[in-house]
Amino acid sequence: MINSCDDETAQGFLERVNKLKKVYDEMSEIYQQSKGDADIPLS
Repeated sequence: MINSCDDETAQGFLERVNKLKKVYDEMSEIYQQSKGDADIPLS
């Protein structure tokens, strides 16, 4: 979908995607750290 956009629009989308990935990674790290403290079973 992004590849079908003009270069300027695609660049904007890619920047947004990279920011979202960074936020997700940060949130995932926080979750993984807190999960260890809560004794949540994995299955």
